[in-house]
Amino acid sequence: MQMKWFEDLIALAETRSFVRAAAQRHVTHPAFGRRIRSLEQWAGVELVRREGGPVTLTPAGEKLLQHAL
Repeated sequence: MQMKWFEDLIALAETRSFVRAAAQRHVTHPAFGRRIRSLEQWAGVELVRREGGPVTLTPAGEKLLQHAL
């Protein structure tokens, strides 16, 4: 687990967009997506709802976000 993954989750929760969060974190969109997937694999649960519209966190994602803050 890397601390930057928590920072990525915070950016994603704030922007509700993979593209904007990646730009904020100064990484490419594909690299940012891989980092979020790595965090999900580490946590063992889906943290982000990706289907249509703005990105939202799952209940597990919200819980992990509270620990990241």
